[in-house]
Amino acid sequence: MTLLDGADWNSKIFSNGWITAQGGTVQTIEPATGDVLAEIGLANKGDVAEAAQRARAAQPEWAATIGPERAALMRQAARVLEDNRAEFE
Repeated sequence: MTLLDGADWNSKIFSNGWITAQGGTVQTIEPATGDVLAEIGLANKGDVAEAAQRARAAQPEWAATIGPERAALMRQAARVLEDNRAEFE
């Protein structure tokens, strides 16, 4: 399995995990070739409202997290992306 394994996210959005979007799906197209790159979830206003509500609920805990801990989390995310760099090239 890879970071961008389509089995997890194909036709979905990420909102507290990979979920089916209420707005359906949309194909992403490579403009130079016209090839379909993927089919992704299309969030609607309900999806956005739900995500905003979760973000609002999580914000106080994030704000209370000391700077070095936040920085460590960001560095960890950067390492995951760097470790999987080949998938993005």
